[in-house]
Amino acid sequence: MNWVDYWSQDDFWKDSQLWEINSKLFFKCASRVIEFKKSDSVLDIGCGPGHVEALLAPLVKSVYAIDVARQFVDICSKRCKDNMNVRVGHLRKDVYTNLEEYAGPFSIILCVSVVQHYRSMSEIEALISSAKKIAFPGAQMLIADLPLERGKLGFIWDALSSYFLSIRKGYAQILLCTAFARWFQQTRYKVFCDKATQLYFTTDKLKLLISRMGLNARIIRGDFSVYANRLSLLIQF
Repeated sequence: MNWVDYWSQDDFWKDSQLWEINSKLFFKCASRVIEFKKSDSVLDIGCGPGHVEALLAPLVKSVYAIDVARQFVDICSKRCKDNMNVRVGHLRKDVYTNLEEYAGPFSIILCVSVVQHYRSMSEIEALISSAKKIAFPGAQMLIADLPLERGKLGFIWDALSSYFLSIRKGYAQILLCTAFARWFQQTRYKVFCDKATQLYFTTDKLKLLISRMGLNARIIRGDFSVYANRLSLLIQF
C-alpha cells in the first residue's frame, strides 16, 4: 500500500476536528502571503474534506478542489454543495502530478500537506511544471507545510513547539488527544505510518529546487498548520 491507497481508505483524519482546526490555521496564515480576491480562480490540490474550500468560497470567483481519494471528493462535495462557485474533481492516482486536464487558467494554486507523501523530488518538479501550464501569467502557487529533516532532538523540539502553538491558539486538548491516538493506539493510520516513508526537506533542498527549475520563488518559515517549524514555498509563475 502507498500513500495514495491509504488516503482512499483513511478513517483517522477524515472526521478529525484537528483537521478542521488545521485548515483554519492554514487559511489565516496563507492570507498573510496571498491576497485572495473576487477575481481569483483557485485550484486546491489535495483538498481533503473541503474545510479550506468552505473558507475560500465567499472570497474568490471560483474554487476547483481535487483529491486522489474518492472518499474526500465525496465529503468535500457534500460540504460545499451550497457553494455554487466550488467544483470538486477526482485526481487520478496514476497521474497525480499531471494537472493539465483541469480547466484553467488559475490565478492561485494551493498544495497543502501533500508533496511530502510523494515518492521523490522529481515528482514535485513534475507537479510544479504541470501547474505552470494551467496558471495565469503571474499566478501564485503555495506549496505549504513541508516537514523538516530532523534528528531526535529536532523532533522533540518540533513536538514541543507544536504543543505551545496549540496552547496559544486554544486547541491543546484536541491536539493531545489526536497525538495520543496517533502514537499510542493501533489505528490503521499508525500501522501504515510505521511502514511508510515520506519526504523531508531542508532550506538547501528547496533552494536547489528553485535553482534547478529556474523558479521565481521564496521559502517561507511560518506556522501554516498545527505542525510547527515547517517550511513552505511560494512560487510566482
